[in-house]
Amino acid sequence: MATEYYYDITYLDTKTVDDTAGLVCNINWRYVATADDGTVAHIAYNTEIDPSITETTIAFDSLEAATVVGWIEQNISEEDANRIKAMVDGIIEMKQSAPVAKDLPWLQEE
Repeated sequence: MATEYYYDITYLDTKTVDDTAGLVCNINWRYVATADDGTVAHIAYNTEIDPSITETTIAFDSLEAATVVGWIEQNISEEDANRIKAMVDGIIEMKQSAPVAKDLPWLQEE
């Protein structure tokens, strides 16, 4: 099993454009990675988008996560996506190789 990655949408900022309320203008999200051993890492981002091109036919209450993830993917470059993935991979590696604190053996109760 390989590391699993996904976008976690945390919240959406909206504004009114041309008398249409509730158009998404900013997506707040985290890129999350879970390694085989259960180690989890994430990085938080936000992506500003032009609300006039996002919801021409979708009401805010009808939005689905897959649609919003698509907007993120359309608005970040492949280079940025690869950089973000490398960053969460690095966090996982740091967590997996971090020293483990142990109680002092002479202070342990019997």
